Amino acid sequence: MKVSTHSNDPTAKADTPKQTSFRLPPDLYRRFRVSLEDRDLKMTSVIHELVEEWLDKPSSMKRAQYVRPYLSYLPVTAVVKDPSGRVLFGNGEFLRLIGLEKEGIVGSLPEDYVDDHESADVITKLDEAVRSEGRPILCIEHLKFNGETHHRMAIRFPIPPEGDLELTGVLGFDLEQVEDVTASLHPESSGKRLCPFATLPSTTPESPFHCLKDFLHSLPAIATVKDLDGRLLCVNTEYTKVLGKHRVEVENHLSTEIWSRSFADVIIAHDDVVRHTCQTFASVEHVPTRQGLRHRLNIRFPIFDSFKSDHKLVMTGTLGFDYELMRRGIERLKAPEPAVRAYLFLPPGEQDSLKLVYSTKQKSRMLGDHVTRSSS
Repeated sequence: MKVSTHSNDPTAKADTPKQTSFRLPPDLYRRFRVSLEDRDLKMTSVIHELVEEWLDKPSSMKRAQYVRPYLSYLPVTAVVKDPSGRVLFGNGEFLRLIGLEKEGIVGSLPEDYVDDHESADVITKLDEAVRSEGRPILCIEHLKFNGETHHRMAIRFPIPPEGDLELTGVLGFDLEQVEDVTASLHPESSGKRLCPFATLPSTTPESPFHCLKDFLHSLPAIATVKDLDGRLLCVNTEYTKVLGKHRVEVENHLSTEIWSRSFADVIIAHDDVVRHTCQTFASVEHVPTRQGLRHRLNIRFPIFDSFKSDHKLVMTGTLGFDYELMRRGIERLKAPEPAVRAYLFLPPGEQDSLKLVYSTKQKSRMLGDHVTRSSS
């Protein structure tokens, strides 16, 4: 089975300084493209990956040691799909949800891992909504797995963002859990708690590295990995975009080297909870972002050594969202509780940042005209 497919061959595109979705340097991309054209070859996703790994193997291997464990121990479902809706990667939490083994999931379509045609149809239509919009959508889904109905909230997003859609990513939550966490972590409350997302031992993903790496960097949420001293080992693109800090300013740095002492102390204290309890910890923090001070919902979780039987704690991960956007999205999605509803999931501050793009109230199809709702 092929890793992914391209509807258009990148070698046929006009010469451009824009970097490719698999992050080959533009000058190298042009030279390699010319070389392929001379031999009448196409630049497939697999070639992209192999060339990138070959050119910078030490750096690539260093990135892999953070990306794979992050997704392996992420306490919510993470899925990567090809343009036809086939699963290329599902993390441990996804496998637990659907009750399938790792070996049986790659290449599966929705009808292969849900119980009924209606659930499969919902998943397919929501994936189509992402491909149609080319931007993330926030969804509520009522799906049947293993004979039980599960109420799920999901963020579906294109990979790569703002480019030629090659893959689709899905980040999924148990609706009651995420609603309970966001409600209990109202900024006027204590703002922190051990949260109900389970931390379960998980196998290391064996999917092609570019699927995992591009999932992390296309994710419309902040993702970080830290060592046990609190040093940032890896940040994703959303981190640099939201916080306005370049990668070189934060990676391999401690919180005290990045933030003011008072805010660094808050981060250190919350990281310490995860290190001491080895459990997932959620908090709402007043974070200085590019848009000014914003309340951020951060889910911190432990990352263990998958190759040791005692599952020794080796790193910690963080998944972070704009708190107000998440709360507003959940409220919109639940009222008046249609079977399925999906909104565009856009950055805070954009006009009409939550826009209805799909609802089963509209005969289970994409709306021809978007229904714009107030973001207030």
